[in-house]
Amino acid sequence: MEQSITNASSVNRRMETPFWHSVSFSQVSFVTSLNMDAASRDDRSAQFQLQECLKVIAHRQSKQLGHTNSVEHYHKTSDEYDKLSICVDYRAPVELARTMADLFPDGRDKVKVLDAAAGTGFVGMELFKIGFKNVDAVDAAKGMLAVAESKHIYQRLICQYLGKNKLGIDSRIYDAVTMCGGVGHNCVPAAGFKELLTVIKPGGVFVNVTRAENASEIDEYRDTTLPLFKKLAEEGKLRLETEKRFPVYLHGKEGVISVYRVL
Repeated sequence: MEQSITNASSVNRRMETPFWHSVSFSQVSFVTSLNMDAASRDDRSAQFQLQECLKVIAHRQSKQLGHTNSVEHYHKTSDEYDKLSICVDYRAPVELARTMADLFPDGRDKVKVLDAAAGTGFVGMELFKIGFKNVDAVDAAKGMLAVAESKHIYQRLICQYLGKNKLGIDSRIYDAVTMCGGVGHNCVPAAGFKELLTVIKPGGVFVNVTRAENASEIDEYRDTTLPLFKKLAEEGKLRLETEKRFPVYLHGKEGVISVYRVL
């Protein structure tokens, strides 16, 4: 993917017909007509909508989709992402923001943050609410960043795949890098995590939030990324400061928050 680094005011998204790669017509029709007024739905309707949303999310993270198709899928279905996330009770960004509040009790408007795998800005919104105003975003899907741009919470938007490629960001400029939902099939590989660590100041933090099950179920995260963190810790370059579980990452899934200190 060609590198594109822009100011928050200059992300330009083409209007295209929504694309649902290998998703059934019934799922597409459901998502586009989603009514989020939960108070007006009976329990049976709410349960049906929840299950349909979970099916779409599961499709996005299926191994069969692959990295390239996954980015394209997120790009062309970005207008529906927020509705789906609300439907499945996506609480992980709130938990991440609470952790950041504990890490930075004062002067949050001066803390320089990179929100990695930022998507449509769920984490950015939660950070903004508690005083983090100097936040940049990086994501591979241009459509997702276009939605994030409309929320006016980021200083800079970077459309770039997190992988072996360089991000084109000056090294060691961020006090914190956050990531929520970047672990999974078709998500950020070990090389992407390694690159993100290069932009954090000594003494800065990397805050990673994912489903608790991913440590055992996602092959690359289990076999490559976590061993990479362990190796860097043994070399004195990184330290795992805290790791805690929380009950609801999204509906039916426990989450885990890991805080690493760059040395």
